[in-house]
Amino acid sequence: MSNSNSKWKNIESPLFKWVPGFERIISSYELPEFSGDTIYIVSDYGGIPSKSKYFTISILYMDLEASKKWELQRRIVRGKFLPDGRRMSFKGLSDKKKSLALVPFLEATNEIAGVNVSIAIHKEALNVTCDLELYKMILNDSRLKGKWSFKAYENAMRISHFVSLLIGGFSRPGQDVYWISDEDGIFDNPGKTEDVRMLSSAFTSRYVTHELGNLGMGTTKMDEGDLFEEDLASIPDLAAGAINEILETLYGFSGGPIPLRVGIPFNENFSEKTNIIARWMFSERIKLKNIIVLIEPDIGKKTRISKFNLEDAPSIIHPI
Repeated sequence: MSNSNSKWKNIESPLFKWVPGFERIISSYELPEFSGDTIYIVSDYGGIPSKSKYFTISILYMDLEASKKWELQRRIVRGKFLPDGRRMSFKGLSDKKKSLALVPFLEATNEIAGVNVSIAIHKEALNVTCDLELYKMILNDSRLKGKWSFKAYENAMRISHFVSLLIGGFSRPGQDVYWISDEDGIFDNPGKTEDVRMLSSAFTSRYVTHELGNLGMGTTKMDEGDLFEEDLASIPDLAAGAINEILETLYGFSGGPIPLRVGIPFNENFSEKTNIIARWMFSERIKLKNIIVLIEPDIGKKTRISKFNLEDAPSIIHPI
C-alpha cells in the first residue's frame, strides 16, 4: 500500500503489529527528502537506570551531503564555547562551559537535513520486539557471541529493529548507510557488537527491498579527533535525556501512564537544561524534525503506540 507521504515508504511485511502505527506517526510530519548519496544514523539511549519508568531510544537520521553547513556551524560553536574538546551530553550540562554552549549548539542543528526520532518505551510494555521464550530459544541455539541478560538482549533487539525500520522507510537505492552508536551496554565488547551486527543485518534484509551501497556500523570510538561523530551523537543524547526527564515528571503528575490524546501544555516545570532542549525539540522553526513516539502497556498485555507533543513550547532564538 502506498503512503500519502512519499518520503516514507511503508514496510511491506512488518514483524510486529505496532509497526503500522509507528509509520502513521512518522508520516504525519513534514519530512526531508534524504536523496543524498550518504546517510548517517546516530543513536543514543536514556532511561537505563532501573528506577526509570521509560527506556528511550533516540535516533538521528540525516542526509550527510545536504547537511554540509552543519559542519561549519558546529566548528564555530566549538571554537567559541568548547575549544578544549569537551563533549556535549545531557548528564554533563552541569559543566558551565557546556551549559553556555547548549543553545548555540542546538541552534546549529538547524543546518542538519534530517529527523531525530525518539522512541520512549515504558518498561512494563511487554513483547515489543522480544519475549522470554524467544530469548531462551536464541540462547539454546548458541548463535550469540556475547553474554547477554534478557533485558540487555531485548534492548539490543529494539534498537537494531528501529534503526532497520528507519532504513527501510527512508533509504533510497544505492545510498551508503552508516550507523554510529554511542558506546554502551550493547556495544561494550566485540562479541556483543557482532551480535548487534547480525541482528541489524537480519532486520535490514527484511525491511529494505532495494539495493543499498555500503552498509556500515560502528561506535563513536571511531571519531578521528575532530569530534564530528561525537557531536552528532550528542544530539540524540540530549534529546533522550530531556525526554526521559519530561516523561518521568509527567508520569508522576498522572499517577501512571501518560493519558492518550491529551494536549500537554509546556509549563517549564523541568530542569533548566530540559526546558531549553524541550523548546528546541518542539520549535516549528527548527529544520531538524524531532519526532517522539510513546510505547506503553495497554489492556490485555497489548502495547499502545502514540505520538507525544508538548503544546505552546516557545522557540529558542539565539544567534551563534
